[in-house]
Amino acid sequence: MNHRRDHLDNVNNNIALERLIGDLTCGSRLDECFVNEPFTATLTFKSTISPDVTKADLYVASPDGSHENVAMTLASDSDEYYTYLATIAPDKVGHVEYYGVISAYGKSLATNTGRLTVLPPKEEEWQHRPVYQQVAKGIWVGNARAAFDAEMLGFDRILNVADHVNFSMSSQRYKHIPLADWGTNAIPKEKICEAVNWLTEQASSGNKTIVNCRAGIGRSGSIAIAYLYANNPHLNYHQAVHMARHGYDDKIPGKSNIYPHVGLKESLEELYPDNHRPVTTEIISVRLDNYRIYQCVSKKKNEKIIVRTGVDYRGEVEPFVFAHTNINNNREEDIRMIRKEANLYEAALTPESAGRFWLTVKASNYMTAAPWYEPEIWLGGVGDNLYLDIQD
Repeated sequence: MNHRRDHLDNVNNNIALERLIGDLTCGSRLDECFVNEPFTATLTFKSTISPDVTKADLYVASPDGSHENVAMTLASDSDEYYTYLATIAPDKVGHVEYYGVISAYGKSLATNTGRLTVLPPKEEEWQHRPVYQQVAKGIWVGNARAAFDAEMLGFDRILNVADHVNFSMSSQRYKHIPLADWGTNAIPKEKICEAVNWLTEQASSGNKTIVNCRAGIGRSGSIAIAYLYANNPHLNYHQAVHMARHGYDDKIPGKSNIYPHVGLKESLEELYPDNHRPVTTEIISVRLDNYRIYQCVSKKKNEKIIVRTGVDYRGEVEPFVFAHTNINNNREEDIRMIRKEANLYEAALTPESAGRFWLTVKASNYMTAAPWYEPEIWLGGVGDNLYLDIQD
């Protein structure tokens, strides 16, 4: 990196500045990202120099050999430690090198060199483009790229709950509450309250706010569920998840792939108790009503098959019940069963092709994917199916 070499050549002339600046480093929480995904470099050092006379820049060498100089923004200065940030979105696949330069009194010091691998996007939509969906009045959930483009997309405020990226914005427009990635990490209760209170303030002020994490699925989705639960005392936890995923009022679509973190239900029930909330539904068992497990039913192609199942549960809110089958061209799918009377559900199936197929039934408190820590209740065990022999 020629630019860095130029700065290193000046180091011997900067003895006085070296004595004023210590612990100078530049790095990131990421060592790889997807192309066009935001990436934050953090420069830190210890000094008694006033921030009024210091300046920080990030020098970036792209995979194609081009160079970029990005001004870094002072994020904090406490206990004589300074933190500067710069966030970029690499637009080329390959290896990126970067380093920071701190300048004061007409002299400068360069940091270590950091390296980042920029990957091509894979199958998930969030790896390709800005992704965001509205989940409540004034509240959207999205990925980090959507937050990076927030002003262009028309957002007034950003709540960033990712721990790998930080944006240099005014505290009036921006709130950063870093949370640990992966659904196995419970979100601390104090962070839930801080996020909910901030979102409630923004919504009441009429601001258009995006909540982001890296993918816009787990951390940001969990905070959206918390916001809906806290502000709707007539909802139980599963109803709040359903509202976040599937929307309401035909105007707010929800974000279908929101996936709550472990422990969120228990935390919300403790933080926001209300006697008006319906009791959480407990699903006890699922059984076939008009057929039996292992039975083989013979039907003609295009002949309607009615499957009835009984579901035993406790609670005020009925569960979602599905026939899980491969009857349509050997393609596994869930077919929603309709409640016909108390605890009895029904699905009408019309086989489109001949062959031997299978069918089982499951019940869940979620209309779409249930978290691993709260699995669906299935008919019998693995392989306990109804079999369908379809003739031409």
